[in-house]
Amino acid sequence: MATSYVLSEDMYRRTRRAVLDSEIDTRKAAPLTFSEGGRELPRAISFYNKATEAVPQYAVLSITDAERTEKNPTNILTCEKPSSSSKGAYAVNGFHEVVKNGGANSRPFGICHTYGNQLILYTGTAPETGDMLGPVNDQWYASASGSPLIFKVLGVVDETNKIALVRIGSSASLTPFILYDDVAPGDTDKYAWPVKDDEGDLVADEEADKVYLQNTYPGNFRGYGSSHSGFSTTTAAKVLVADLFGKKQIVGGKGLAKMIRGSGPGTTVAASATFTLTLTAVLDDGHSPSSTGSPTGGTLTVTNWATALPASATGIVCCADGSGGYFVIDAPCP
Repeated sequence: MATSYVLSEDMYRRTRRAVLDSEIDTRKAAPLTFSEGGRELPRAISFYNKATEAVPQYAVLSITDAERTEKNPTNILTCEKPSSSSKGAYAVNGFHEVVKNGGANSRPFGICHTYGNQLILYTGTAPETGDMLGPVNDQWYASASGSPLIFKVLGVVDETNKIALVRIGSSASLTPFILYDDVAPGDTDKYAWPVKDDEGDLVADEEADKVYLQNTYPGNFRGYGSSHSGFSTTTAAKVLVADLFGKKQIVGGKGLAKMIRGSGPGTTVAASATFTLTLTAVLDDGHSPSSTGSPTGGTLTVTNWATALPASATGIVCCADGSGGYFVIDAPCP
C-alpha cells in the first residue's frame, strides 16, 4: 500500500529538508550548550517575539520576561525591539528571521542567544576587534554609541551586510571618552566622543557619532566645545564611563583644578565683588579652567569673598566653590 501524504510527496520532502537544515544551521551558528567547568550549560533559548514587526537574523533583542506554560513546558523568553523602556537584559536572534506578532494564528517563535560567541548586526563603520557595541533604542542592530556596551567584537564577517562576530558578556569594564560639552555634577545628556589611538595618544574619534553621557561623579569637567578655542580633541577632559542602569555614566576622570593662582586687575576689588583673574598656575593635578586650555594667560571670573582686595595684591590664590566657580582665599601684598 502506498504511503499517503497530507502534502504532496515532493512538498513533504522539501519541508522535511528545510526543517533539518534549520536545526543544523541553528546549531552551527550557536550550539545549544557549552562546557564550563565540566558542566553543560544552555547557550540558546526559545523566545516569543512581542514586536509588531519581524525580527531580522542576528538582531539585538530586549528581554521583557520569561515563562513556562502547559502548552509550552520548556523555558521561553519574551522579547521585543530595544527601546528607552528596556529592562537592561538583552539577547541576540539566531540564524533565521522571526515573523512579527500578528495575533492568535501567527507563530512568532525563534531561538536567541544570551551568552557566548554570536553573530550580530551592527551599524556605521566596521568595528575593530576589541571594540565594544551596545543596543540602540528602536533599532535591531548594535552600535559603538549604544548602551550598555555588552558585545565585544571579535571580528567582522560580512562588511556588506554589516554582520560581526561578538562575545556576549557584561559591561563591567570602564570606557574612556573625550568630552565635547562642559560637564558639571548631576548633568545629563552631555556630548562626548569615543576615543581612538593616535600614535600612542588617546584622541577624540571625530568621525564617530558623539554619544550622551551623564555625570554621577562629583567633579566639573571642561570639554572641547567651540567656545573653548584653546582646547583640542587631545587636551579636552578625558573621562572614564561605565554603563549603569542602561545609561553611560561618568565615574572618574581629571576634573577642573580645585586650586589655582593668578594676577588681579591692578585695581582695588571690593569685598564680595567679582573680578577678572589672569591665570598663572594650576596648583593641583586638575584640568585648567582657562578657556584657552592653558594654565597661563587665560582669564576667568572669580569672587572676592573676603575683605577688599588692594590693587597691589599679587599671587592671588583661589579655590573652587563647588559650583564651577572660584573664590579668593589668599592674596599676598608686596
